[in-house]
This record gives sequence, structure tokens and C-alpha cells, in this order.
Amino acid sequence: MDKTLITPHFSFEELTKTSYVEYKSSIEKVAKENLDKLHELAWHLEALRGIINSPLVITSAVRSEELNTAINGSKTSQHLRVEAADFVPIKKGAKTALKEIINSGYPFGQLVLEKRGLGQIIHFGIGTKREVLYSPKQGVYEAWKE
Repeated sequence: MDKTLITPHFSFEELTKTSYVEYKSSIEKVAKENLDKLHELAWHLEALRGIINSPLVITSAVRSEELNTAINGSKTSQHLRVEAADFVPIKKGAKTALKEIINSGYPFGQLVLEKRGLGQIIHFGIGTKREVLYSPKQGVYEAWKE
């Protein structure tokens, strides 16, 4: 496990963690082959952390093809290209944090408020198109209405 910090608050380990241990080495391989993108993603997460004034728990960032297939992820997922992360803000609700990110004017390709179990997570994708979606369940997406 590499707990070396990439940025002041995010480590290689944190951005490559998975509960699917059988895919850990393939995820780390993707990350190591894309270190520049991994650093860029980590710096975006630092910015988001500052905007919402809350530490973030990363639930998913880098994915390998094998993991993505196992979890029925999108074949075009930005996680595969080291361009996305899913997170939960510690100090506030995900919906409140999502609104703060939108209102900040910070550039993003995609923000998705995703319902997961009893809670919600935020998906952040690198880019500039500022698409905002809501996902009431895995694989279902609708336009954000707020």
C-alpha cells in the first residue's frame, strides 16, 4: 500500500482503493501508467475540498477494465481514464456540497449526485461542459432539477 501523498490531502492508495481486492493490482497498474492524470485528478479534488470546506472520503477513483466490467460500470466511464472520482463530503450532505460546487463556477465535465444505499455520493468528472445529473439508482441518470 502506497500511502504517499500526491497532494496535501490525497494519496495514491486512497485514489486506487477498492473493496474488490482481486482487481487491486490492475487498478494500480492503470494509475501508474497515468500518473500525470492521477495528479491532475488529485488537484481537482483538493480544489473541491476547499470549495465545500470539507474533507472528502473517496469511494472510487481509478478503475481497471476488469473492475469496471465486474461492477457493470459504463464502458465510457471517466474512471477508466483516471478522469473521475466519487466521494462523500464529511462535514455536510452531498446535495449541499453539489450545489456549492455548481455555484462556485469551478470547471467540471460532469457532476452526478448518486443515491447509494441510504446515502448519497458525488461523482466528479474532469472537463468543462458542466453537465449535472441525478442518479436515483445505478445505471439510471436524469437531468439535475435544482
